[in-house]
Amino acid sequence: LTANMRPLERLYMSHNSFGVRGAEELAIALYHLPRLRVLNIAENVIRAQGTEAISGALAVGAVPLLEQLVMPGNGIGAMGARSIATALQQMPRLQDLHLARNALGSQGVGALARVFQDG
Repeated sequence: LTANMRPLERLYMSHNSFGVRGAEELAIALYHLPRLRVLNIAENVIRAQGTEAISGALAVGAVPLLEQLVMPGNGIGAMGARSIATALQQMPRLQDLHLARNALGSQGVGALARVFQDG
């Protein structure tokens, strides 16, 4: 990304089927988007592996101003939910989290619930 992309605040990339590889590339790009507030990557089949890449970037503060994370329909499962739960602990500005249609299961929901309970 060029320097003129740094002011980007909203990135909508839903329904593109970019999969795990695209999620891994996006995770690298997130380090160059410090002003990003909205990330919508719904319905892209990123699975747990792609979610781990995105969550890894979020967990180390690549996008410190993120307020909305939209990830429904990516098949992230419990493993992906656990990686998001870890990242949430480093995302104090997050206000909206959308994880519908991801087959989180009780283990995934449990991991998220523990983060919510701990505040």
